[in-house]
Amino acid sequence: MALRDLFERVFMIREGYSVDPDFAEPGDLDDAAPRTAVSAAWTAVRSRRG
Repeated sequence: MALRDLFERVFMIREGYSVDPDFAEPGDLDDAAPRTAVSAAWTAVRSRRG
């Protein structure tokens, strides 16, 4: 995964997260999901760089 791919993935994760619970829609990510998803994406980048 290239750095560009990481940024694209993070921005897509961000689109699925509503900061304000009043505006959350069904299927939006909860508070822990973005952290977990970004961490997994970052780990994938680091593992490919050696």
